[in-house]
Amino acid sequence: MKRTTKFLPSIAAMACLLSLTGCGSPAANGSNPSAQENGEQSQDFSNTGYVLREDLALRPLGDNAPPAFVLSAGSELAVLEMKADAKLGTIVHLGIDAQENGRVPSDVWVSQTEVPNEALEPYAPADYDSEENQDGDFSAQKAMTYCYRYVKQYLLQTGQVRIYLPGESAWQAAGILPKQGFHRTGHSPASAKNGEVCVYSGGPAGHGHIEVKRNGRWWYGYGFKPNPISGRRFIACFAK
Repeated sequence: MKRTTKFLPSIAAMACLLSLTGCGSPAANGSNPSAQENGEQSQDFSNTGYVLREDLALRPLGDNAPPAFVLSAGSELAVLEMKADAKLGTIVHLGIDAQENGRVPSDVWVSQTEVPNEALEPYAPADYDSEENQDGDFSAQKAMTYCYRYVKQYLLQTGQVRIYLPGESAWQAAGILPKQGFHRTGHSPASAKNGEVCVYSGGPAGHGHIEVKRNGRWWYGYGFKPNPISGRRFIACFAK
């Protein structure tokens, strides 16, 4: 069957979705997800990703929050969590695909009033549609556009990291994951264990690739594949 991107009507609808999925909330025991995935199907984070239609002035919340900044039109972000605050009203946890140590932080809480619905365009990669069988395996390697963003959300949701990782290209994860407590396992993609995150460079646009070994298969946001990616330069596999 064909898999199609589902758009949300508003950021308020996202609040309902997040309350059901727990997206952005660390696992209760913080354990390795490979021990929790018996029979699990892929998580679908496609509804949380947006491209800004206009510039947004954001004032991050919190005692140690970064200073106010402007997020330019065309920037890409993920809605990670929403919750009600007695004093501030509804606040939104945003993951921003920003360069490490740049002027824009990658992980902030802001008031929902600063993120109007009309400013958000759900991103829909042109290669999202792929042939999928009943087990969630994809027969074609077409869907790759947002692999790093989906892996960032997966690591956050499963409690392996506590921030939305910085970086805009997948290959950058090779330098970022060790700062979050990951180590190089020394495994190749073929010998990687469940739970390992494998990082590649190269590719037509130079962004590389990132994927997670789960239930003996490979996942990067669009479903499971039986084999690691091909056509990229392997850097390393990482685990905690």
